[in-house]
Amino acid sequence: KLEVRIRNEHMIHETVRRAIKDALSGRSEHSFEVHYHPSERVGAGDPHESAHMELPENPMESLFGGALVKETSDEEPSERRDAESNIISLQSRIKDAASLFMKKHLAETDLAPQLSLRSREEIDRMNGTAPPVSPKASGDEGLFWQFNKSYIFIQVHGGLVIIDQHAAHERIIYDSSRRNVEQAVAGSQQLLFPIHLELSLSELEAFQTSRDLFEKLGFVIEPFGGKSILVRGYPQGLKNWGEGRLLLEIFDDIIQDKAPGNTHLEKVLASFACRSAVKAGQRLSPDEMKLLADQLFAVENPYSCPHGRPTIQRISLSQLEKWFHR
Repeated sequence: KLEVRIRNEHMIHETVRRAIKDALSGRSEHSFEVHYHPSERVGAGDPHESAHMELPENPMESLFGGALVKETSDEEPSERRDAESNIISLQSRIKDAASLFMKKHLAETDLAPQLSLRSREEIDRMNGTAPPVSPKASGDEGLFWQFNKSYIFIQVHGGLVIIDQHAAHERIIYDSSRRNVEQAVAGSQQLLFPIHLELSLSELEAFQTSRDLFEKLGFVIEPFGGKSILVRGYPQGLKNWGEGRLLLEIFDDIIQDKAPGNTHLEKVLASFACRSAVKAGQRLSPDEMKLLADQLFAVENPYSCPHGRPTIQRISLSQLEKWFHR
């Protein structure tokens, strides 16, 4: 089902709120044991009227206990006991499902580190498998700093390296996306609520001529009648999705033929890389700066972006000394 209707919305809201609060506060896990009270039965006068239940301290008890009362109110006592034991077994099933979800989610997220700039260490910390982070910054962090929220300065032996963060990220995304398209390995992040976009005639034409490429990049798009499309998913790790604005910007680049490249594939990839990359003026953490530099020097051509702009400049120590007449 894509949508469900919940009878007792307040109970579900309270259950989720408490679960999130407990998880974020680091409290010990609640017991999922469910207690059934035979006296709590659905009123005979109104078949739709729920039994009176006080919200217990354990929110999971309220959720599954309430469901048990509604579903088993007309059953025999033995059947109710069987149903109760089945619900109690949900404890291990929920734990297993949550564990599998986290492993799958982290694995999918790691498919596109070039988009999210999420380091392996950060993923390990999210998964609880990394050692505690020391409050002191590591020595390497002092070698990376950001100027004007646009340029990354790196101290190297014999001088400085300056990286344009936007141009560098463009190159990383372009090369990685091209490899993903060729190997058909791009992952998609499914949207809980699909985005409906009403296109102009030229935008619709741009979508139709590039639909296969968008799917290979990780977009899940389907026609929705007339000049409308429905977006159900976007590439894993994409941060500046903008509720569909990024797609419209790529359509405009295709229409105006703004992106560089000799083929349609190159033009779409260049536009996607430019629109997806971190922007000038965006603050980066030391870990993000280091990861961006590592990813840049791992590509085949790290010295220019798809538009041909330089990504790296080097200032030697001898040049600095010459400037200051040393």
